[in-house]
Amino acid sequence: MVPALTGKMELVYEGEQEGALNVAKHIIGKAIKKVFINHFPDPQKQKKKDGDEDNVYRDILDWFADGNELALPDDLSSKEYKKRLKSVEGLAELI
Repeated sequence: MVPALTGKMELVYEGEQEGALNVAKHIIGKAIKKVFINHFPDPQKQKKKDGDEDNVYRDILDWFADGNELALPDDLSSKEYKKRLKSVEGLAELI
């Protein structure tokens, strides 16, 4: 997706200091955030809440902070994909 965007943006952002790749990443990031907060609580607002127990993302963040990783290659079967997602503590409850 990024290569398709950057070619078009080079025409629009010619001479931009950041470069087309950084502009593309910024635009994609903003789009992802907008869609995300339409479906889930805003992480920035959760961050500002008093006490970690009020943060709906706490279990998920702790899972990653404990050194766990989640790899989701494109060639996973649906069954394995779901299994890996279910391994993240707190994710099923959130979604």
